[in-house]
Amino acid sequence: MTGKMTGKVALISGAGGTKGLALAQLLVREGATVFVSDVDVGRVSGIAAEVEVPDRVRHFKLDVGKEADWQRAIATVIETAGKLDILINSARLFGIGMVTDLSLDEWRHCTAANLDGTFLGAKYALPHLIAAGGGAIVNVISLAAIRPTDNTPNYSACNAAAMNLLQTIAIQYGRYGVRANGVIVGFSANSPVGDAHEVAKRVVPVGRPANGEDIARAVVWLASDDSSYATGAGLDLDGGLSLALRL
Repeated sequence: MTGKMTGKVALISGAGGTKGLALAQLLVREGATVFVSDVDVGRVSGIAAEVEVPDRVRHFKLDVGKEADWQRAIATVIETAGKLDILINSARLFGIGMVTDLSLDEWRHCTAANLDGTFLGAKYALPHLIAAGGGAIVNVISLAAIRPTDNTPNYSACNAAAMNLLQTIAIQYGRYGVRANGVIVGFSANSPVGDAHEVAKRVVPVGRPANGEDIARAVVWLASDDSSYATGAGLDLDGGLSLALRL
């Protein structure tokens, strides 16, 4: 490893599961101190035991749709590590249904996880990113943001809005040294589409879904100084699926 994240402090939301573990492992391997969070704290409680330097990982509960949770989360990071350099929003909540069948509560539940978290995380992280000399916000965004399907109106709309918000943040805060980007993921190994591996064999040009390491490498690149001139970008990480969908 290059140590490109040495001295950096990162907060990951929605870190439960293989994606969050891969992100934490790679960030720690590159020298960062990492705070992992999830609405189900049990899903992140064991991550420290899986990384090479366990004392550089902390965990806590964070419901990304709740303002008070974000306030506590950012305060915990600052009180513990003294600064924040990187915010990674990887919390995503899938939702399906016809527009006429969705209740307002179902719409808002999806919005809270996929859009409100982007706004609230940025709102409370940005002052500290600026104070640290500039930093990076990276969201994991669904391909549905740019290629909506016929049964995910809430999920597609929330992801599209989250990407637009990242681009607005890039415009507003670039002068302060803050960059905001998204990694746009198609099928991942835990996509809610039945057997993601079998589906990917049929429709994804590279023949497989993205795994946690694929996503982690892309996110960490955008969070690192290696991508210092990239902001407001949506990095396609879909195995060519968006190209195939145009055929």
